[in-house]
Amino acid sequence: MFIYLGYFDPYILNFISFVLVFFSYPWLFPPLICFTLLSYVVNFSIKNIIRQPRPSNEIRLFNSDHMKIDTYGMPSGHAQIVSFFTVILIYLYKNTYLSLFSLIVSLATYYQRWLYRAHTLGQVVVGACLGAATGYIFIFYINDTYLEDKNPLQLDNEL
Repeated sequence: MFIYLGYFDPYILNFISFVLVFFSYPWLFPPLICFTLLSYVVNFSIKNIIRQPRPSNEIRLFNSDHMKIDTYGMPSGHAQIVSFFTVILIYLYKNTYLSLFSLIVSLATYYQRWLYRAHTLGQVVVGACLGAATGYIFIFYINDTYLEDKNPLQLDNEL
């Protein structure tokens, strides 16, 4: 069960983030969608520039091959997306339980991608760093664009 959660965690965090932001900060929903799509495009682009293969002995959860567009391993897209949403959720909500949940989900994803040899440890680390960096860029963007008249530390952080 844990391994399946690690596989599906990016979609879980994506859904939770979209729902929370949509209802808590609706004005941030459109830029969140744009940055999420940008994160996917950046991942796809870097994979096709670097062209580093995935480990050859991958354990497949569903006996399926990777999509033709996702054959390369550097950086890990799963690690990138969970890191992106974890940084955003921690920053926007400052809620201990949500932060802990996001961190556990991220760690489970990193571990699953490495354990099942979908990525090397380096590919997971680079994906995680790239996702966190994209999350921080999103935060800088919303602070400049949407929160310039409001102290970002005074956001209503209640769930």
